Amino acid sequence: MTVAEALERLRAQGGRVTPQRRALMELLARARRPMSAPELVETLRRQFPDMAADTVYRNLQGLVTLGAVEVFHMPEGADRFEWVTYHHHHAVCLDCGEALCLEPCQEEQMPQAPAGFRPVRHEFQIFGYCEGCASETGGTEVPAR
Repeated sequence: MTVAEALERLRAQGGRVTPQRRALMELLARARRPMSAPELVETLRRQFPDMAADTVYRNLQGLVTLGAVEVFHMPEGADRFEWVTYHHHHAVCLDCGEALCLEPCQEEQMPQAPAGFRPVRHEFQIFGYCEGCASETGGTEVPAR
């Protein structure tokens, strides 16, 4: 989804397009990686110094409901938000929290749902240690969290 499409959908649902909301959308669309809400707040405050964290959180939830943003939950730490571009999965570092995008899954690689079950969506994440965190320990031990 493009930012323009999301703005059109927002207007069609009676939502207002504020400079802060537009900036959040553009930031997520440009990021090309999942970002945490605290990261987004910090970045947006460079442009809008008085922007409240609550405003960012509310807008993120609204963008998720709108279908423009996906949220994925970290086992420990802040959820990550990502602009919806195409269906894909992530490899998540358990030490630094970096989320790396994986190639889109192929339908034939997916397990079959039980008979009578109608899947709507699926999520898949690989948890481990990124190259930087693994190299800090020489790759021989699990980095401390």
